[in-house]
Amino acid sequence: MSEYIYGVKYTFTIYPKTIPELVDWVKEHLPQGGELQLDLCYEVPGVSGWFIFGSATLHSSDGGILEDAVNISGEFWHVGDLTLYLLWYVNQYKKIGAVKVRYPVLKAYITDEKGNRLEGVEVEVRLKDWPWESYHGYTDVNGVAIIEVHDVTSRLKVYARKAGYDVYPLYTFIGETSSIQEKGGDVEISGVLHYTGAQPPPPVYITVTVRVFHAYTKQPIKGANVVLDSTSKVTDDNGLAVFTNVQGGRDASIVVKCPGYRDYSTKVSLPQGDCEIGVGLIPILNVKLELKVDRTLITEGEEVTFTGTLRVNDQPSKETVELVEVLPEGKYSSISKFSGDFTYKYKPSKGIHTYAINTVIYNTQYWSNIVTVDVREAGAPPPTAITITVVVRDANTHQPIQDANVSIDSYSKPTDSNGVAEIILPSPGTYTLTVSKSGYRTATWKFNFTGSTKITIDLISERALPTGNVNVYIHVYDALTHEPIEGATVKLNGASTTTGSDGTASFTNIASGRYSLRVEKQWYIPRSMTIEVPDRSIDVDVKMYGGLKQGVLAGTAATLIIALATRPRK
Repeated sequence: MSEYIYGVKYTFTIYPKTIPELVDWVKEHLPQGGELQLDLCYEVPGVSGWFIFGSATLHSSDGGILEDAVNISGEFWHVGDLTLYLLWYVNQYKKIGAVKVRYPVLKAYITDEKGNRLEGVEVEVRLKDWPWESYHGYTDVNGVAIIEVHDVTSRLKVYARKAGYDVYPLYTFIGETSSIQEKGGDVEISGVLHYTGAQPPPPVYITVTVRVFHAYTKQPIKGANVVLDSTSKVTDDNGLAVFTNVQGGRDASIVVKCPGYRDYSTKVSLPQGDCEIGVGLIPILNVKLELKVDRTLITEGEEVTFTGTLRVNDQPSKETVELVEVLPEGKYSSISKFSGDFTYKYKPSKGIHTYAINTVIYNTQYWSNIVTVDVREAGAPPPTAITITVVVRDANTHQPIQDANVSIDSYSKPTDSNGVAEIILPSPGTYTLTVSKSGYRTATWKFNFTGSTKITIDLISERALPTGNVNVYIHVYDALTHEPIEGATVKLNGASTTTGSDGTASFTNIASGRYSLRVEKQWYIPRSMTIEVPDRSIDVDVKMYGGLKQGVLAGTAATLIIALATRPRK
């Protein structure tokens, strides 16, 4: 079994033609060729379901012929003996192997100024980006400390201390290393401590002033709750919380909370004299950008009308919004800028163009959905129309679903009593197919239609919650920063709620059994799962992975079921 490291990017090569189940499925459902999303997932021992490792697009040509190889890159975010699966549609998967994943480690080699190895040195590893999180260990008889590191994105700052050396009991800075992801694996560092005979000094008591301010505007924040170790105070009009009679010359923890801002926590080394500590709180923003276009197929020389909307915490905003054309390799070209919501007429050139809008708020860039406009040459003969037949079924019973709404870009039609909708498209090309029905999850797929074809879509039911005496608590947090995520939408079957400031949502008095759970939050990758609820209350931990805000959203994979971790409630 091959060994891999938690959080480090790897690439697996998949050979689709060697998977008979995949070959047969593509020939049946994509006989005219097209694109299909492949998800490489892994199973964690003792946890129901799979986690996504990475995704890639599989291309097929006319006759359902698959390409030879597909590379899927990603990271493992769990440790242990993991089983790999390849998923390509609802309930369509294949077991393809197993791997062993462990946490990365930092190895610190500590000697004195004469090169003698030092045993019993306390080594602290702090995260440069998140200094309040640290890892500790001690050197062995060989002067080596091996410390397991769970954060792989931040650069590491290493400190060491030992009674009688340097400025004990304070730490001595040893050096800084690259992050685990930059290194691509374990990291090492060497350091030297100098013998001084230093011993702990007598305690000194000082005054610590914590100044709390807006991280971007620098304005003071009144009413923030500040906890220094176990003592709590509230900031005044000037954003100050003053703590007296605090023992100096030691490490202390600070936690700051204020409604409307992200919680803040850190560890600081207190000096021997009075000091002031500044804390910048980051505001919680829910930014929504939407771009619409009145027509997606025009003739050269015609205009289209773009409509853009911006909402910040569900309120209109006058922040600058930029309309851009999205270019290859993640680049874009600016078209025009507006203050908040806008309507704009534009005459694109011949060809297929992709557009989006973005805004920058407090140094963070946010993106909208994308829209595509196909501009045909003036006087060109009309393209050949094609017919797309969509069959919509219940994913569990395979019974047809009537009155489901089927839309392909701007063309839509409801299904009949046989669950069938036929939509005529003006020409072959790449289109987005969306199928929705009340009581079911919405499914969205992107297809390259080269001619008339038939597609079967299975929708997953969102049943109402049965009554019982079990409570389910959903805890949603950022996978990298470990901070709780407020305002995430949590759906359990047909019931929906949002997380509070502690990142928790709850469903009370429900029956035991199997449920579908989906968690969504803007600028995070949606997470879907199936959970088994026993006859007792449980907690479910959901890690959300961000990064969507840094690029254009290209689509949504709506029907894959991914299960996350559940644990008994204490």
